[in-house]
Amino acid sequence: MVALVISTSNALFCGGSLISDVHVLTAAHCLYGLRPYEVDVVFSESNHVDTDEGMSDRRAVIRIATHRNYNRPRKWNNDIAILTLDFPAPVGTSAVPVCLPKPGLSFEGDHGYIAGWGRTSEDGSSSMDLQIARVPILGREQCSKLAGYANITDDMMCAGHLHGGVDACQGDSGGPLLIADESGRTVIAGIVSWGIGCARPYKPGVYTRVNNFISWIANNTKNGCYCS
Repeated sequence: MVALVISTSNALFCGGSLISDVHVLTAAHCLYGLRPYEVDVVFSESNHVDTDEGMSDRRAVIRIATHRNYNRPRKWNNDIAILTLDFPAPVGTSAVPVCLPKPGLSFEGDHGYIAGWGRTSEDGSSSMDLQIARVPILGREQCSKLAGYANITDDMMCAGHLHGGVDACQGDSGGPLLIADESGRTVIAGIVSWGIGCARPYKPGVYTRVNNFISWIANNTKNGCYCS
């Protein structure tokens, strides 16, 4: 898990996941209107993130690749982007690349973990300490029947308790939805994309389904050292 900050102000605005020593996976909407030199990636050896210069491991961004079919703000489909770092991340100390999932897995009925430094409630403030929560994965058919979710596509997945109470929130966008696959390996199944409020009943979070984009990710992450 990494934090994305504005390079000139150190303001934390989104999360991301290291998928190789020089590539970060995040949401396309996080980078809307931004250029590579405006974004830094911050790594932390603990759950606390310090965005001040010189107080953390950080890397500049030299390339932003957003999916060409991302169509913000109409449908939020293909909400995926990759950042290329100027130098390799400090792998083994404050950063470890997360594994990608195998194509074809639905994860419906599984539980996953979401993480981020975003708001702790819909009207609350952001946290400088990493927040982690466990959420169930809903099927597309079940999710699309909920009010406001009719446009869920195959490239999205829903996760959250129908009674509410646990969810990603503003500032968590781009962060991971982590799940253990059939071999017990932790993989990034989803990317925090959008939702209706935060932790409301019958309003689960919506995530970009990573295993539908494996080929696109491979084409945009050349020459990196990946999860073993």
